[in-house]
Amino acid sequence: MDEEDEKIDKDGIEYTSALRKKIREKYSQHIVLENYKLSKKNMWFAIVLGFVCPPAGYAYLHRFDFMAMNILTLNYGLIFGFAIAPVHIYLMLQDAHERTKWI
Repeated sequence: MDEEDEKIDKDGIEYTSALRKKIREKYSQHIVLENYKLSKKNMWFAIVLGFVCPPAGYAYLHRFDFMAMNILTLNYGLIFGFAIAPVHIYLMLQDAHERTKWI
C-alpha cells in the first residue's frame, strides 16, 4: 500500500484513494473548488479584518451574501456584529480546512 492510502483521519476513518474518488464524485466540483479557495485564505487576517470591519472580512472571503446581510442589518445591531462576525469567519474557514484536507 502507498503511504497516501494509509493515512488515517483523527476520527479513525481510513482515507484510501478509492474513498477519495467516491467523495470527489459525491460533491460537485463547484463546492469543492469553493471550499479549496476558501481554505487558502489567511485565517488570522480574515479574523482581524472581521473584527475591525465585519463586511470587509466577509468580502475578503468572497462571501458577498453575508457582507450584504451584515450591512443591511446594520452590523447585527452594531454591537453583536463585531463579536459574531469574527467567530463566524473562523468557523467558515475551519469548515473549509476540514472539507479540503483530503485534496
